[in-house]
Amino acid sequence: MSSNASGSAEPYLLVEKCGSMRGTPIYVITKHIPASVGYSTTREIRCMDLGEEALGSYKAKQGGCTQIQYYNETSDLRCTNCGMDFSKFYLRQNLFIEIRGLPA
Repeated sequence: MSSNASGSAEPYLLVEKCGSMRGTPIYVITKHIPASVGYSTTREIRCMDLGEEALGSYKAKQGGCTQIQYYNETSDLRCTNCGMDFSKFYLRQNLFIEIRGLPA
């Protein structure tokens, strides 16, 4: 794997602020899949997809919803629709995919 993160050929998740609701920041998570030839692809990660990335949550493995926006809580990202929590600790420890931009 390249030490230059911006030139990496490995997929990664990017957490970006997209707005706020009543003063609480709202984030979206996008999966970036670099292409070796041609165009890279991106897709927004739904609540039901994030369970695959947040490996520490039993509840996350059971379901979720189709929402793509999350509140930044103290130790979790929380779905703005169903309220499912995703541990930022487990997202940071994920060995399968790099997480960029995860808020403190």
